[in-house]
Amino acid sequence: MPHAEHDRREGAPSWSWTGWNGQSLKLFGSNMYPREVDKVFNALQNRTWIIWYHRVAHESTKCVRIWEDPTKTPSPEKGPLNYNFYGGKIQDRFAIDCSRTVPTPKTLMHAPRYYKDIANSGSGFLQFWTVSVKFNLATPTSEAPRISFTSRIPTPRDVRVGVFGRDGYELTALILDKEWYNRPGRADMHEFILLCESRDEGPRNFSTDPDDPNSWKYSILLIEMHESVQWAERVSLGSIAKKDLNQALGEGPTWKEIILG
Repeated sequence: MPHAEHDRREGAPSWSWTGWNGQSLKLFGSNMYPREVDKVFNALQNRTWIIWYHRVAHESTKCVRIWEDPTKTPSPEKGPLNYNFYGGKIQDRFAIDCSRTVPTPKTLMHAPRYYKDIANSGSGFLQFWTVSVKFNLATPTSEAPRISFTSRIPTPRDVRVGVFGRDGYELTALILDKEWYNRPGRADMHEFILLCESRDEGPRNFSTDPDDPNSWKYSILLIEMHESVQWAERVSLGSIAKKDLNQALGEGPTWKEIILG
């Protein structure tokens, strides 16, 4: 996540820290979980759902799983293995059909080509299924910072923007690039995808309330779709209360396949 002023770096995917110029801050287990490794692993099994795939090449529709359990193999009888990156089984946690997890064969057209390195042996594009929601972006109504995941204030190149749902109240706030937000023709409603369950702050006492349901939220990613070629880029990261998922505009939460570059 951005720790200071960020701008897009061409030649690397937007989902990676290498795709941005500026300081990045890693917030992971330290503010979400106790320090016991087994408890962290068990929580990740239960609080994540995306089955991540990597597209092997621009000219190919083939996708490979980011992580494979060497002790398990798919079979025609059982079908694909629906377990997530941490080995947890996919759960029916949303009130929509989330059964599709295998990538659909799609050809990327006019997509950027990223720099090759020892860690990038494929296209640099991730392909996966997750929940998609739409919210409005507008001038924030809250006086408190309410910036998810970070306490940094906007720089002169940034703007603080409120995220609003169906009932019109502010769900959270994001720091966005001012030029991107103020560009001509930008619509009010924008697409977000759910990444996982997360915390903005850890519980006060990990030994007594590590699973306090009121402290857990949904991590959301504001994306920009390139409709002509059906792939998306990251714009900003934030979080919403789990109860606010029903504030999604339009048709509400949908299970959608995403190609993220």
